[in-house]
Amino acid sequence: MLGVSCRGYKVTGLDKHAYPSLISAGNDLNKIVRTEYADPLYAHLASEAIEAWKSDNVFNSHFHQTGWLVCTSDKRSLTAQNLIYKPYEVLKQTDLKDKIKLIDTPEEILKYTPQLQQAYDNGTIKDWIGMWNSNNGWCMAHDAVRSACDEAQLLGVEFISGENGTVIDIYKDGQGAVVKCKDGSVHHADYAILCAGAWADTLIDLEGRCTARCWTVGHIQLTPDEAKLFRNMPIVDHSDLGFFFEPSIDGKIKFANAFPGYTNYQHLPSTDRYTSIPSDVKFKVTNEAFEALTKFKDAILPQFASKELIDTMVCWCLDSDDGNWIIDFYKNNEKLLVASGDSGMAFKFLPTIGKYISDALEKKLSPEKYDAWRWRQMKKERDNTRPGGDSKDLQDFPEWSLEVK
Repeated sequence: MLGVSCRGYKVTGLDKHAYPSLISAGNDLNKIVRTEYADPLYAHLASEAIEAWKSDNVFNSHFHQTGWLVCTSDKRSLTAQNLIYKPYEVLKQTDLKDKIKLIDTPEEILKYTPQLQQAYDNGTIKDWIGMWNSNNGWCMAHDAVRSACDEAQLLGVEFISGENGTVIDIYKDGQGAVVKCKDGSVHHADYAILCAGAWADTLIDLEGRCTARCWTVGHIQLTPDEAKLFRNMPIVDHSDLGFFFEPSIDGKIKFANAFPGYTNYQHLPSTDRYTSIPSDVKFKVTNEAFEALTKFKDAILPQFASKELIDTMVCWCLDSDDGNWIIDFYKNNEKLLVASGDSGMAFKFLPTIGKYISDALEKKLSPEKYDAWRWRQMKKERDNTRPGGDSKDLQDFPEWSLEVK
């Protein structure tokens, strides 16, 4: 919205919830901001985004440049190639070459994260190798979204939420785009831009190009004295275990376990199309996810084994089959622009992605970006930056209830 409104368009933002949306994955404690991509396009865009996180007054107070360690336990694996060695070769060709370093021993890891001493002592990180990048960090996600929307409002964006902001249909008429909402209200516009994240496939048929999946996170609460010992700690991300952050201002450490995500396949009531549909249940995880998060916490920070997980929740993403975004007009409808297929990596681009969505609207994208983000037939190849294995479906877990809020 910032990108479009900055170019002089009159913009109306429609959402079921007031910003930051309760059910959005962006309404979260924190998100990783990193440049490790095997594809030079995204590595370049991520580097640009980090500079914006540091320099833009809308966002800079929410960014913490702590650095990060991305690790794995088998340097010969495909995961290691896609998460460490290929990105390393890409970054070596950029201005970041002096900010990155391959790490071959757990002793080197301790130089950057002495907070893992007990994990080292108990053997958890005995076979870890990885890469250090001092340019990376994390952002306060909820606060950054609020700042962005506050700024958009100052620029003239009108936000509508509730039933009169809950979109149920989008279509084209002779003049432009028509958006119908749950309360029966209808909005007419020159263009509609669909930025509905994992909910996009419930409003238009993405024809199998993307799949809605959720991942699980949990937190522990530290005392002020405990939190001091973890201040400015780098993000630690292990391909087979998960990742965790330094404490938030109020002393919470967030853990996210590594797994292929959950789907939630159902029939859409309106069309009976069978697809993965995000639920409004956010503050709930499966029993197995709770156990995995606890196991990760106890292995990586055994000194906090007695602390219970709190604030467990799911975060929904829309994975494209090839890992690329979709930022293009919907099939032959040049009044509806789709900006979706985040593939779990879009939040870090919050300060900059708006200009590229605006470029797509105005048909000004470079050939490279257009080719990467166009409406296309997917290759149906697995995105190897995700943890291995197949996704499970939430409907197969008896404890999962859509009535729990």
